[in-house]
Amino acid sequence: MSEITIDSFKTEEGVRQLFESVGYIGEKNCFLYALNRDYVPGDTGLWKNYSFTRGATKMGGAFAGYFANSIMKAVDNELAQKQALITNPAIQLLTNTTDICGYVFNKTEKGYGFIPLSNDYKLITKLKDVKAHPELFAEITHQDIEKKTLKKIPLNFNRRIAQFKFNCESPYAMLTLTIYTKNDVIEYQEKNCAILMSEGV
Repeated sequence: MSEITIDSFKTEEGVRQLFESVGYIGEKNCFLYALNRDYVPGDTGLWKNYSFTRGATKMGGAFAGYFANSIMKAVDNELAQKQALITNPAIQLLTNTTDICGYVFNKTEKGYGFIPLSNDYKLITKLKDVKAHPELFAEITHQDIEKKTLKKIPLNFNRRIAQFKFNCESPYAMLTLTIYTKNDVIEYQEKNCAILMSEGV
């Protein structure tokens, strides 16, 4: 499968085609790009057959690579412990904070459809590095959500924090997203974020 970069879904038509490819289009659709607020680069093996070099090994020789990879393994182990009580595969995917830097999602009358994004395990996510993974699409119904909130960030008018608490025994079954109210590259972001703020997440 060829890489799906931001150029493929930065327009309304492109993002609609992306969600049509996974069969998730509703009567009403609200497409948005969001960052995983809890993202800490690790590697659980979610991205199979990746060809990039782990950023850790670029930090300065074997010791730096070993040290950074040790930290990544610790992060991965912590994630595994947090996900132990989560049996719903979609919720398990959405609580992955070590591989998934963000999502492009669609809010419909049925619930939410999430397409995970990767950034080659970089600490700072830039649009030029983002790749979409429709093969890992996750659908969440309204019944799967225990609580959801949309909050402003103090003194920052360009971002909102959306949080989902899922119906699950695990206290870690949560997803926290940073949503930019507008983006110069993503043409549908400002319009759809305004819809989200008026209707609620």
